[in-house]
Amino acid sequence: MRTCSLILILAWASTAQAEIISGQEGSLGEQFFQRGFGPFSSENVQEIPELSEALEQFEAGNLEGCLELLNSAREERPNLPPGRLLLARLLLLAGRIPQARLALEQSAAEEPEYSGIYLTFGELALAEGRITDASLQYRHALSIVGSVPDKTAVQYVQREANAGLATVAERRGDWETACQKFSTWLAFDPRNAEVLQRYARALYHADDPDAALTQFKAAFEIDDSLQPPEVAMAWLSEQQGDRKVADTWIESALETPTEGLDRHVAAWMLHTSRFDQAADHAEAAQKANPEDPEVLLLCGQVERARKNLDAAEKWFRDSRRQNPNDVRSGVFLALTLVDQDDRDKRREALQIAESMVREHPDSTDAVAALGHVYYEFGRLDEAGRMLEAALRSGMLSSRTAYFAAQLLADRGRLDEARGYLQSAVEADGYFEYRDEAAAWLQRIAPRRPDDNTVETTDN
Repeated sequence: MRTCSLILILAWASTAQAEIISGQEGSLGEQFFQRGFGPFSSENVQEIPELSEALEQFEAGNLEGCLELLNSAREERPNLPPGRLLLARLLLLAGRIPQARLALEQSAAEEPEYSGIYLTFGELALAEGRITDASLQYRHALSIVGSVPDKTAVQYVQREANAGLATVAERRGDWETACQKFSTWLAFDPRNAEVLQRYARALYHADDPDAALTQFKAAFEIDDSLQPPEVAMAWLSEQQGDRKVADTWIESALETPTEGLDRHVAAWMLHTSRFDQAADHAEAAQKANPEDPEVLLLCGQVERARKNLDAAEKWFRDSRRQNPNDVRSGVFLALTLVDQDDRDKRREALQIAESMVREHPDSTDAVAALGHVYYEFGRLDEAGRMLEAALRSGMLSSRTAYFAAQLLADRGRLDEARGYLQSAVEADGYFEYRDEAAAWLQRIAPRRPDDNTVETTDN
């Protein structure tokens, strides 16, 4: 077996599950040097010439040359990870998953006792939704680290493997196990506010709300940018279907206001369709944080829900200026523009919606929004392709269901349209077309035997 430092360096962060697959910012090189070596590297890896040259070879498409340089770097510096494992990491960052998996398999064959390989396998399995595989990989990483003499290395692998197993338990809804794994994780990282929040949610679902509140408070003391404890408890109560208890938690939060509370309360009021109260709190949040793109986005959503489309348009534009890469502000702006009777704005909506899908092809919201814009332009075949793609994703929002119902009704498939409308109307949460959908659903409800009204597809 290699020295324990080898395990240490590449037992990298399952605390950021699935970040290796997508959603990262920065160049490939920045991502590689930031996440590819773990926090305990004793060398400034960006100054190792072989690694920089290996990255250049990778970007040029020369994988053999890249691997040769990575292996050379390790020969000179034995505390670096295996070269083939680093190559797998680069392939993952580049989204070349089949090649990455092959490189990981080869790395495991060459160094089967290297724990970092199995942590990475676990991370990849989680990103792909293979929960059982992830569990096996993390457990194997734990099983082979016990004989390593270096205590720090062992603790690092134990922390990362337990982090992965906590995520596995979360996804399975195994809250008792999740609590155990979070507790172990926190023993190594007691001031990790995000983990404390996740631990609190697991405790709540394990029927220990008092302990959950305690952990929410601990997280908030460390990072007051998080949801205030009472707000977090409100959302959990809402998920359990207890709106009355949830409102009580919000009232409790308002009794002892904290910095940033207005933003959270505005989001709650928007979710519960109390739009005027949402507007009051959103206005207060914006005054306190006039350039925060999340607050600006929230202000736009509130005004859109209140049917103040001009005001909503302004807020979405402001949010997009502050965060040009955010898909949500682009989607909401496109929908707000196409819903207005202004030819120029509608044309801009089409341009924005198409650009959103080009830039974010995996975003269901962007694809659905473009489908709706095409529908509004009468381009029904293109609308159908977009909305079918959005529906296939399995991530069905009320908004997407409403857009699908419009198209289905136009195609004479009224029964299917009813089903989507019913889903859209019955779902909780922010849905700016709720009134229109409910009124339309009432008009096209199946007739009683004694009902002589005429069924219509008008929407």
